[in-house]
Amino acid sequence: MRKKLIVANWKSNKNPSEAKDWLDEFKLKLEFTKLNNDNIEVVICPPYIDLPVLKDTLKILSFPFSVSLGSQDVSHFPDGSYTGCVSVNQIKDFVSYSLVGHSERKKYFNEQIENIETKIDFLLPFGIKPIVCAGSEQDLPGNIKKYNPQQIAIMFEPPSAISKNGVFEAVDPAKVEETISSWQNKYGPYQFLYGGSVNSENAKSLLLAGAEGFVSGKASLNVDSFIEILQNV
Repeated sequence: MRKKLIVANWKSNKNPSEAKDWLDEFKLKLEFTKLNNDNIEVVICPPYIDLPVLKDTLKILSFPFSVSLGSQDVSHFPDGSYTGCVSVNQIKDFVSYSLVGHSERKKYFNEQIENIETKIDFLLPFGIKPIVCAGSEQDLPGNIKKYNPQQIAIMFEPPSAISKNGVFEAVDPAKVEETISSWQNKYGPYQFLYGGSVNSENAKSLLLAGAEGFVSGKASLNVDSFIEILQNV
């Protein structure tokens, strides 16, 4: 059975010292909760600048489950004269996962589906697992079925469900179940995650609806609220 992926997407939050403080606090509070679930893998997706300090900190901390790092995005260009871009080669020593095609990349940065396909193809040779974000079937690359279900994960991410100013508006679990079931039947046994207003109150119902994990944004910034989600997995 696959481990549930619980992804913390910090977006544009936390500088390196704040990131280290979060991880230290996470370790300390987990010891008090006695949470021990070897059926989960936590993936922290911080801003790029936080990756080195988090990698070094993870080397000296132990957790009762796997804790990995991921990137929030990656360039669809290789190394070269692409000002402001971060290539796969530059992150390959830090991450095991990468979000690809997040709705905020589409909304604010005009991400195109052709770029998403390129990013997937760049990541896989480096052993980095893409988490392909899709608000609807139209957001999935047309060639998605060429990838082995072990190679990628797919996150159902309705844009309307993304929390705004701390207000959570998750999609009805029945809609999540309908969508995931439909995509599984059409595309195959990929690991389907859910993203958008995930919190401790809806985590269990979303799992029962067929999600094999979550991508949590706002709720992952606070250690206590993130642990509460883990306690409901």
